[in-house]
Amino acid sequence: MGKNHRKYIIKNAIIKYMNQSFLKKVYYVESKEDSTVQIAMDLKVIEDRITWFDTIKERGMHIKKITDNNPEHFVFVRESNGDEQTYTFVPMTLEIYNTKVKDSLIHGRDFDKLEDLEKAFEETKNDAW
Repeated sequence: MGKNHRKYIIKNAIIKYMNQSFLKKVYYVESKEDSTVQIAMDLKVIEDRITWFDTIKERGMHIKKITDNNPEHFVFVRESNGDEQTYTFVPMTLEIYNTKVKDSLIHGRDFDKLEDLEKAFEETKNDAW
């Protein structure tokens, strides 16, 4: 498969997914190979690159392939230094926040409603800029 054809397939798959689910405000990001990811906001795709804000900085990665693409999660693979790294994006829920995120944050707080959690992350993003 040629490079341009691969880019076309990736771009169309991402656009299709974005129309379904990238409308959520906050995502939980998981990667067995990259322990530095956890939170994603403002997901954007340009060509075969994905970018997001992680509450501290903006991240950008080249998408090598999409391995799962449905409304509940989005999984892609990138290549870094010859190794493949897989990233899974799932809409953030209170359960995910409480079990996988809160204890790793400097100021992890309790939230009763998802809307309050999303607002707090949005404020963090606004304060960063």
